[in-house]
Amino acid sequence: MGLRPSDAALADLAGYLPRIGLDGARPTGRQTWHLTLAFIGELDDRRVEDVSAALTALSRTTAGFALRLAGGTVLGRTSTALCVGTDGDTTALTALAERVRTGLRRSGVPFDERPFKPHLTVARPKDLSPAEVQAKVDALGGYNGPSWRAEKLVLYRSHPGPPVRYEALERFPLRG
Repeated sequence: MGLRPSDAALADLAGYLPRIGLDGARPTGRQTWHLTLAFIGELDDRRVEDVSAALTALSRTTAGFALRLAGGTVLGRTSTALCVGTDGDTTALTALAERVRTGLRRSGVPFDERPFKPHLTVARPKDLSPAEVQAKVDALGGYNGPSWRAEKLVLYRSHPGPPVRYEALERFPLRG
């Protein structure tokens, strides 16, 4: 469950990444880029309907908001993912993530309960030392992409890889 940035925002990020170099890391691929609001994991088809109902209700009462991809971070204690962070209306983003998670809980749909950390994964460090990972995070620290409007939630199904593939099952326009 997530938000897909605008094509212009994704193109800008794709143009920036060669500046920092991803040698020693496995790039994730532009077609997979999105901001995860809640990671659901395996979900059978009957539960997709439960998620869809919760997200339909939520999207009717939530307005779109402005974001930008900016800065660098890592996920995991061992830096398993090199990521770009967010800027803009991060208060609205965090509130949306919490509303999505509340809707999933009410629907009885299990999801990863780790605290929400807005990010877009650009690579998975493979053969990089912690110092090399930190150098890439620092290089991403200078990134400040164009503003875009978060206007629809997307329910994704992931297909393991490599490479991992994401399939958009359903989109929910934010109409509040």
